[in-house]
Amino acid sequence: MPHSDTEAVRLECTPCAHTKSESAETMDPSVRAKLSDMEQALLKAEKRRVFSSESWAKDVPSEPGVYAIWERAKDIPVYVGESSSLKSRMSDVGRMVNHTFRRKAAPILGVSADDEVALTEAMSRRYDVSFIEVQLGRAELEEYLVLRWRQTFLNKPAKRSLLGKRYHWVQPVSPTPDPEQPDRNSRSLTIDEFSWS
Repeated sequence: MPHSDTEAVRLECTPCAHTKSESAETMDPSVRAKLSDMEQALLKAEKRRVFSSESWAKDVPSEPGVYAIWERAKDIPVYVGESSSLKSRMSDVGRMVNHTFRRKAAPILGVSADDEVALTEAMSRRYDVSFIEVQLGRAELEEYLVLRWRQTFLNKPAKRSLLGKRYHWVQPVSPTPDPEQPDRNSRSLTIDEFSWS
């Protein structure tokens, strides 16, 4: 006897032979490859100075995506985030109440968190931003990049990401230019080169 549409959907959603913990804690190799490809795209994306003018983010798309904030002098990423609208998120970077990076940057830059104008000017002198559009998988890419680039980040990996099995395969790398390392994005760090704190 044929199944109804409702039964077919229910049957399709029934878990496969994997145990729940097994499927939740592993990642398909094709997903790993896609994350790596998106990392490369973000590394190659054009960087722009934050707050360089009133229209600095005018052409940022309203599409969902992932962005990285870079310390310009060292060319290292210091923050990564994801958003359902890159354009809206770029305007959030300019408001203390809306963005974690701004709150964390104030003491690093030696600027009072209450002085939004001075903080904006200090951030413009020091930071760039790059972004890529990502329609699906933004949170996974953000988690992956926080783990990959963690030694230079203000946002630290969640303990569940560090201790869980889902991202156990992620090797931290130095995403900074290094003349001794021509392929800068594949250099795996040793345990002594980064902090787990």
